[in-house]
Amino acid sequence: MALMFVPASALAISGNYKEYPTIAESGNTMYRAFCPECGTSLFGRNSTYTKIRPVAAATLDEPVIFKPQKDMWVVDAQPWDFMDPELPKCDGNFWQ
Repeated sequence: MALMFVPASALAISGNYKEYPTIAESGNTMYRAFCPECGTSLFGRNSTYTKIRPVAAATLDEPVIFKPQKDMWVVDAQPWDFMDPELPKCDGNFWQ
């Protein structure tokens, strides 16, 4: 999933969404927000790292502005997942 990490203070959310909490590998609670109508993944928040928010790039008004900078969680990638060989890779997650 293409995610942008943005300062929480810069994120403006309008409309309805539904959040689902899960416990991350770190032990933190990760809240994932979805559209209650169609199920599209929208954004998330971490119970510990509250100043930054992951946002699904596909939800941007102009998703073409998204430029990937790193492949994250590559240890969990499926064998059919193509990753840009030019991008740096991170085995762990953003929060570590």
